[in-house]
Amino acid sequence: MAREKSVVLVVTQGTSPGVAAEAYHNIVTGRAVDYDNGVLRGRVESVVIVATSGSMAVLAARAAAAILTCCMGLDPNRVRLVFAPCSDVTDAASYGAYYDAVYETLESVLEESKDSIVVLDVTGGRVGMAIAAFEAVNAMLTRDRVRVTTTQVPPEKYRAVQEAFNEMKGRLEEALARFEERVKTGDAKRACEELLEETRSDKNSLCSLVTREAITAAIWPRPPAPPRRRKRGGTHPQRDQSR
Repeated sequence: MAREKSVVLVVTQGTSPGVAAEAYHNIVTGRAVDYDNGVLRGRVESVVIVATSGSMAVLAARAAAAILTCCMGLDPNRVRLVFAPCSDVTDAASYGAYYDAVYETLESVLEESKDSIVVLDVTGGRVGMAIAAFEAVNAMLTRDRVRVTTTQVPPEKYRAVQEAFNEMKGRLEEALARFEERVKTGDAKRACEELLEETRSDKNSLCSLVTREAITAAIWPRPPAPPRRRKRGGTHPQRDQSR
C-alpha cells in the first residue's frame, strides 16, 4: 500500500468561510482528484489561509479557522491566517500586495515542510486573487511540489451557505473573539463547544457553512498532452475570424 502523502494546504480566502474546510475534507477523505485523474489524498499537516485585510474577508478567514478546528477536528495550532496588506484586489498595487503574500507564504511552507506536497486551492476570492496565486506558483523554483486545486460547490448550496453566514454575522464577531482567547489557554475543546453554542440558531450552525457536496480537483500542473496524430492529405479548416 502506497504511503499516504503529507500535505500542507494553502487556501485563497474570499468572503465565504467554508472553502478551506471543504478542500481539507476532500483531501483527507480521498474525494479530491489529482491532475492525472488519480486520487489526491493525503494527511494534511497544516492549513494556511491567505486573505485580504478587508473586514468581511478577515471575518470569513477567522470563521474558516474556527470551522477547521471545531467541525473538522484540526488542531488550532496547525491553522495559520495570513492577511495581505490590502482591503481588496482591484488594481495593480493591491494585486501586487496579494501576490507577495501568497509568494511569501508558499516560500516559507516549502522551506519548512520539505517532505510535503503543497496544495494551493484558489477557489476563494476574486479572479485576480487566483491569478496572483498562479503567478506566485510559477515564480517558485520548487513548484514541482505544488498542486493547484479548485473546489466547486453546487450553486444552490453556495447560496444557502452565504445566506446562513449572513444570518449569523451579527453574533459571530464577539463569539470568535471569545473563542480565540480561550484557544490561547489550550482548551480548544471547551472553546469549540461554546462557539458552536453561541453561533447556533434554529436554522444554522457554524458547521452548516461547509458543503459536503463540494468537489476538489487539481488544475495544475497539467499532465503531458498525448502527441497529436497528423492526418494524411486534406486541408486545414479556415480559422473563424469572428471570435
